[in-house]
Amino acid sequence: LKMASGTSLISKFADENSNFASIVILSPLAYLDILCVKNNIEKYKETIEQITREILEKKDILYSSRPKYIACAIVKRFCEEIKVPIKCFSKINGISDNALKKSSNDIKEFYYLFKR
Repeated sequence: LKMASGTSLISKFADENSNFASIVILSPLAYLDILCVKNNIEKYKETIEQITREILEKKDILYSSRPKYIACAIVKRFCEEIKVPIKCFSKINGISDNALKKSSNDIKEFYYLFKR
C-alpha cells in the first residue's frame, strides 16, 4: 500500500499485468476452517459459515474490518450460544481480549442470528 500511495521508500512499483497494485480483501469466512479446528467445533462449521454470510450480507462494512477478528467474534458468540465452553479463547486464537470485545460489539446487532 505504501508503494501504491507513493509514500514508500521505493519510488516505483511494478505489476506484470497493469500499472496498478492489487489489493486483496479477505473475508472472515476464510478464517472459519482454522478457527473451527482450533476450537474443536468442526461439526458446526457449516452453521457458522451460514451465520457469517448472513452477517456480511447485512453489514458489508465488516469486510473492511480485520476479518480474523470478526471471524473470532462470530465463533466465540456461537460457542456461547450453544454452551460450548472454550477456555482461553483469546490466547488459543491469537487475538487480544480488547480486539475480541471490539469485534463482538461490531456484530452485536446480529446476535439474534445465533438463536436457532
